[in-house]
Amino acid sequence: MREIERIPNEEVWPERCAYWLASRPKKRRYGPLPRQSHEPLILTGHGMSLRVDHGALVVRNGFTHYPQRAEEHRYFRGDRHLPSRIIVIDGSGTLSFDVLSWLSEQHVPLIRIDWRGAVATVLGTGNALDPDRVAAQLEARRNGRALPFAVSLIGHKIRNSIETLTAAVPHSHARDFATEKLHLELTQLDKHSPPTLRGLLGIEGRSAFAYFNACICRRLPQA
Repeated sequence: MREIERIPNEEVWPERCAYWLASRPKKRRYGPLPRQSHEPLILTGHGMSLRVDHGALVVRNGFTHYPQRAEEHRYFRGDRHLPSRIIVIDGSGTLSFDVLSWLSEQHVPLIRIDWRGAVATVLGTGNALDPDRVAAQLEARRNGRALPFAVSLIGHKIRNSIETLTAAVPHSHARDFATEKLHLELTQLDKHSPPTLRGLLGIEGRSAFAYFNACICRRLPQA
């Protein structure tokens, strides 16, 4: 058999020493690792569920249209990806008492908002709501500034709806009709702000109907 050539040690060691000198070990970090994300988890639709499975929180989002894939999240105790809070917007679903204990232990508040946008329930320990923000909202209501604040929120909501339709929904007659309707409602909101909350809710309702109608009809064949 042919003998394998071996490189003399005096030629190998300088190369290996240079490699290890350049590959210094990273300093070890002590203490708990920081959260990689600290964002709220928003749930909506029908068929939502929150349950505890082998010590982990399993969250299944609801269905808002057809066809739609099931969206599921799994969180473990002390997970760096735990949401700052879980917000349930209307819809329907189930949760167990184990979920309430799990969320309380991990200091993750659960907030339910009804279809009118009002906070129906807040569950959890700690400061689920910002006290300064709550005080500012109450002061705006007492001083008559609640309606202008609500008008600003609805205006942002309509603008975001237009951007979502343009970027995420394929071109169709329903999408074009919805965007045109939303632009008209936004113009009405900017030039002739409604004097009452009832009028503002009417603008929001018509905008929401046009938006969701375009989302539902986006896969239907065009005439």
